[in-house]
Amino acid sequence: MNNPEHDEHISDIDFELSFMHPQYGTTLNVIIPGDRSIEEMIQKLLINRFIQPHDPGYDLSFNGRILEPSLRFEEVEDLYDSALIGVVARTENVEPIVVQETKKILHLKIQHPTNGHFLDFRAEEDTKIQDILTNLYQRGYFYGELTAFSMSYKDTNHLSLEHTLAELGIVNLDVLRIVDDKKNEQPTWKDELEGLKNQLAVTSAQLEEKIKDVRENMPAPDLIPVDEKLSVNPTITAYESMESILSEIRAKDGFAPFIKIKTFSWIPILIITLLIILVVVAILVPQFI
Repeated sequence: MNNPEHDEHISDIDFELSFMHPQYGTTLNVIIPGDRSIEEMIQKLLINRFIQPHDPGYDLSFNGRILEPSLRFEEVEDLYDSALIGVVARTENVEPIVVQETKKILHLKIQHPTNGHFLDFRAEEDTKIQDILTNLYQRGYFYGELTAFSMSYKDTNHLSLEHTLAELGIVNLDVLRIVDDKKNEQPTWKDELEGLKNQLAVTSAQLEEKIKDVRENMPAPDLIPVDEKLSVNPTITAYESMESILSEIRAKDGFAPFIKIKTFSWIPILIITLLIILVVVAILVPQFI
């Protein structure tokens, strides 16, 4: 049954998400409105033939949990742009099991203290500001002396480092800014080198996390609905010679197939015989002169 409240709801939030195929592991990047439900998205994937019809049906998974079909994407806890959503093939026609979140996760934007770039950051609502700064510093997001930095939010220039996000009234999708209290001081080459090392380590860790995320979202082999045509030979077609193609066309038109004709000619034999005679004559004639 359609929910009238859901039909009238219009979201101003869009998500750019990647959906992983349950059989081949390929991904489809899609920009979708936040008010679209999980069930509607599965239907879109079927209509666009990203997945094939499967009687037990499909579910979508995120962060190791099955998403409820009636849930809208804007209601999914911890969802962010470029997130990987796994498409899971059901093994039997049963209701999916939904794992409820025990802690509220906030999706925040953190602004860099110098270049103004924004970083997507997730944290539990009981996380302290000091812990966020320390985490970003250890990941190499900024460099220098950690004690020289603070955070600002809206009109508050310096947030209390010992207060949590919930205590400060920070909610989902809020923007926090890292403030460099010694921004006029130039960093030393050691600071810059340390920052580059941290950034390299962060990039490596993010790559490993992405690979791990892909592996975790891959379904078990025995849970995959196998399409024999695609899984056995997805790209290569059987080779057909021109002779077999023409024979098939003639057979459809009621003609007999081609008959292989073996040709025989005396000309090569005569030429070889003549050459042998000439050689013999050239050898014998001088002996009689």
